Amino acid sequence: MPAPPTYAALIFAAIVIPACVHARTELVQRKGTLRATVDKDLFYSNLRDALGDTLGCGEDVPEKRKEKLAAIERRLLPIWKSLPKSASGRIERPLLRYIAHRYFVGASSIMIRGFERSLQPNQSFVGSADILSRQVPAYLEAALESQHAQEHGFDLHDAVHMVAMLRKLISDSDAALLEKVYEAQRKSTARPLTRAGLEQVLHEYMVHWLLGDDTESIQSFLDDRYRLDQAFPRWSEITGLQLGEIRAFDFERGRTGAGTMLSGYSFGDAQEVVGRITSSFASFWDDECSDMRDKLVAMDQHHTGRVPLSRFYSRRLSAEWRFAESEDYLRELGALDETSRWHGKEVIIPNYIGAASNCIVATPHYLVCCADSCEGILGELEARISAAVAPPAEILALVGNMSSQTSLDDEEPPKLKGSLSRQLDQIASAHGGKVPLHGRLFAQWLHYAFPRECPFPHRTGATSQKAPSEFGDYVVSEHDRRKHAEAQLEMPVEVQKEDAQWMSQWSSEEELRSEYAMDLRAPWEVRPLAGAVALLLLVAAGFAAAFGRSAGSKASGSLLPQRQGKAHFI
Repeated sequence: MPAPPTYAALIFAAIVIPACVHARTELVQRKGTLRATVDKDLFYSNLRDALGDTLGCGEDVPEKRKEKLAAIERRLLPIWKSLPKSASGRIERPLLRYIAHRYFVGASSIMIRGFERSLQPNQSFVGSADILSRQVPAYLEAALESQHAQEHGFDLHDAVHMVAMLRKLISDSDAALLEKVYEAQRKSTARPLTRAGLEQVLHEYMVHWLLGDDTESIQSFLDDRYRLDQAFPRWSEITGLQLGEIRAFDFERGRTGAGTMLSGYSFGDAQEVVGRITSSFASFWDDECSDMRDKLVAMDQHHTGRVPLSRFYSRRLSAEWRFAESEDYLRELGALDETSRWHGKEVIIPNYIGAASNCIVATPHYLVCCADSCEGILGELEARISAAVAPPAEILALVGNMSSQTSLDDEEPPKLKGSLSRQLDQIASAHGGKVPLHGRLFAQWLHYAFPRECPFPHRTGATSQKAPSEFGDYVVSEHDRRKHAEAQLEMPVEVQKEDAQWMSQWSSEEELRSEYAMDLRAPWEVRPLAGAVALLLLVAAGFAAAFGRSAGSKASGSLLPQRQGKAHFI
């Protein structure tokens, strides 16, 4: 039986070819509407245009389009090899969203709205005009959904085209804002700009892009350039970034100063420079993220990846513009650990650094955030293992040779003896002897192996990445800040991790993004003796966890301690 066709080809026949018939005449009219409109039909027209551009009727020449798709495929391939697949080598729908999320986080530290890990995979925003920008994943998955997809799943090329389509949507979204700036400055998108004109456009574009919906501040800064230089962090460096991207664009196009004066910069040129800024801005801003991380790490005396809320709100940090989130907002973001009886409430460093409150850019369609330090760790494991599952011994050998990237002692590898080793064995026992690399329990294990780099994985739907303006009253009051700062629960430095309930937040509830039918066996399907041992371990873990809750700090060495749950697919 021949292999089922790539579903991207079916999309091309069913959606793209009809779109290409009239897209060329309508594309210019509809460009730029993606950010501003809440008209559903027009929104879907934008999506159809983006899909058409991706699969064959866009403005790029074929060779350039092939190069872009090939570059996306190279980046996705290590992740793809590590995903659980069907017998035909395809993935299920939830993993399509997951692999797209991983691509943008790894490539540009961009969080696509609607693709956040905290969302339920089947959560749909279709039909909600007030949050129309979040319909992107639902529409994309619908475009990749049919009886064919339900029966056969999606292949690597489907994932590549989905990422390419999302990239096009981001580009069109940025172009909408760029058009708005052209209009405000009474410049025509049909006429080329001088170098000075381009710099003027980019200056205003960056103010709008960084400040989002804060129209009052935007106008104030545009009216007073001196105030912008004084009030906005690193504005002079942001200006330098703009100029650098223009120079890089000129160099790649082989343009000389004289050639630029004669030909000028088209709207497409300006859009490409803007795209460069979007994709590189997280790297540019990383110094600010690193500074935040270093301040928190310095307060993490016990190397648990956590800072007591009292210290987070301490007087010496009260002037920090970055540490101002309220307790409720920290809880919503998943950055608050409330399980420790030693420390009380604690801020989880990697969850806080990667939270939406620290994303420097928040558009209706995406956020530009701090780099995910765990992405490199997981990526290295995926590249080395090249499979969806692995035995504990292999994982321990690989992780044991890795260094903590944000430790005060950068060369110190994670300490994998004791409870961490037992926890990994316990995860494998629950899955027939191997560990799923993309399950919640392994993500949780990675957090405790690299507590300052890898975020704690809350159960799906328990948290949300709302931007500050979306949450509401997100700033801690001075009264609450003082109350927490004065209620410090100090623990002696000499107390060891194992005696301090450092894994008190561990939850034994597994969540798998897909079935692992081709990779795993249930504990009762292994050899009788091994299966009996696995079931005994599970029972022992339950008793140990229950004992841990009543026996105080000495319970921290138990298998899967403190909080129980059940495994299920999401």
